[in-house]
Amino acid sequence: MLVSDQKLHILIVEDNPGDSLLIEDYLNEEFVNPKLSRALTFSQAKDYLTRNLLFNVILLDLSLPDASGEFLVTEIVRLAASTPVIVLTGYSDKDFGVKTLSYGVSDYLLKDELLSSQLHKSIIYSIERKRINIKLNESEEKYRRLFNFSPLPQWVFDVDSLQFLDVNEAAIKHYGYSREEFLQMTIKDIRPLEDIGILQATLDSSKKTGSFNPTVVRHLKKNGELIYVNVEGNSIFFEGRNARMVLVVDITEKIKAEQALMKSEQRFKALVQEGTDLISILDRDGNYIYVSPTTESILGIRPELFIGKNAFDFIFEDDKDRIISQFALLAEQKRIEIPPFRFKVDDNDYRWIETVITDMTDDPSVAGIVANSKDVTLRIENENKLKENIERFNTVSKATSDTIYDWDFSTNKILWNQGMLEIFGHNLTDHTTFDWWYNQVHPDDAERIASNVQLHIQNKKSIWKGEYRFRCMDGTYKFVMDRSFLVYNDTGQPVRMIGSIQDITERVNYIQAIEEQNMRLKEISWIQSHIVRAPLARIMGLVDILKNYPNDDNCRVELLGHILTSADELDDVIKSIVNHTEQVENQQNQYQNQ
Repeated sequence: MLVSDQKLHILIVEDNPGDSLLIEDYLNEEFVNPKLSRALTFSQAKDYLTRNLLFNVILLDLSLPDASGEFLVTEIVRLAASTPVIVLTGYSDKDFGVKTLSYGVSDYLLKDELLSSQLHKSIIYSIERKRINIKLNESEEKYRRLFNFSPLPQWVFDVDSLQFLDVNEAAIKHYGYSREEFLQMTIKDIRPLEDIGILQATLDSSKKTGSFNPTVVRHLKKNGELIYVNVEGNSIFFEGRNARMVLVVDITEKIKAEQALMKSEQRFKALVQEGTDLISILDRDGNYIYVSPTTESILGIRPELFIGKNAFDFIFEDDKDRIISQFALLAEQKRIEIPPFRFKVDDNDYRWIETVITDMTDDPSVAGIVANSKDVTLRIENENKLKENIERFNTVSKATSDTIYDWDFSTNKILWNQGMLEIFGHNLTDHTTFDWWYNQVHPDDAERIASNVQLHIQNKKSIWKGEYRFRCMDGTYKFVMDRSFLVYNDTGQPVRMIGSIQDITERVNYIQAIEEQNMRLKEISWIQSHIVRAPLARIMGLVDILKNYPNDDNCRVELLGHILTSADELDDVIKSIVNHTEQVENQQNQYQNQ
């Protein structure tokens, strides 16, 4: 979509009503229903921009009541981020308007010469220029990341001086030099002295032909280690210099392997005799022709004891038919992978064997069926233990009234037992994610609990416990106690979190009820110790006066009236105490009946 076809949202930062009205007329004339926002001060403009409102362009007057000049421009540009800013200035600020371009504004316009077409053109160009610049920056950042995070060493060097201009992290790690050290060196410094002549000849040839063919050369690491590398390069223009970008692949191990393969027969014998695989050659009936010496170290049987015997006689009876049928498939297929089966070592013991058989009867050097076998007993035993653990988990899930879960960190999937349905009403037919659980936790508890779990993981703690409120399917919340065990791998990274969630709503409600009862009892105690004392003290004082003036009838009548008033007041207090006590008893009875 063209910029002119978009519905633009434009922020006008202008305190002059006349200028603002003129700008708005121009914008309505050139654009279709533009959305216009106006700020009379820097503070208002800042409020718009800090509220993350999206604008396509900002029109900025250089002089506002609360800010102007360089401060105003730099702050607006900073707040605008990727939004283009067009400065509107008068003749008196013309020079400064030009200077604002160095502060990051997209354009400046003279108010006295402002036309609608000119404003339209400036806005369209500014938006498009900003979009292109953003894409260029993103592209540069993308290629910079590709360069820096490439797993293979890369660098850029000056074609004339041969000095390193840039290196990636892989090169720093592989060669052992720091970035600063690399940038003080030339490509000659990583070549053996005797190879400098070859390097110079290669560079001279590439200058003449303009091409840089892949080459295998020797390099030196900082620690003096000599390595073989495959070097490929392309000419580039880097920071104003003719340069070449080089990609390096360390093929030292490949070279060593090729050199070692020159002694293939010796190598083969060493692999067969000292390897961890059980290698044998069978005829078409399954009789042993050859067995590698590894059978003695792995199975405890000397290889010569197999020769002439049939391989199927060593297979566990329950597995024999399956292996025979798979062996027969060699009539149609060249290679068969046989899943683990039990191989008898003696009458009382067997090992789990995994085998690949290949028909090489047509190869004169083999003239048989090659069986390459591995002892996978330990793996099978571990798998069986895992199955037992899973079965125990499922059994516990059915037996307990708690909600049990298993969180796999590698997949971010959480498996729940039936308790999630029975206790909370959530009918889960599949795994959930961590986010699902987080959204069910009460908003006032969620951040606290998630942060606490993360803190335990950072501290590599295995046991975690927390209390929070969990939302049921009907929207209500229950108080829960969550206890879990964290499992870490060898590198200290969490792999699983297994735990149970217990409904403690009844316990929490009971505690709250006790606390409310205590509050009421405190109120009763306060009434008894404070409110009761006042009327009681007055009565006692009045009685004392009666004792001192026993013959004054007028005084006695008045005092008796005061005593009666105080007695009524004391009666009201006692009724209040009785009322509070009954409320406490009712609350206790109500809870006991639940």
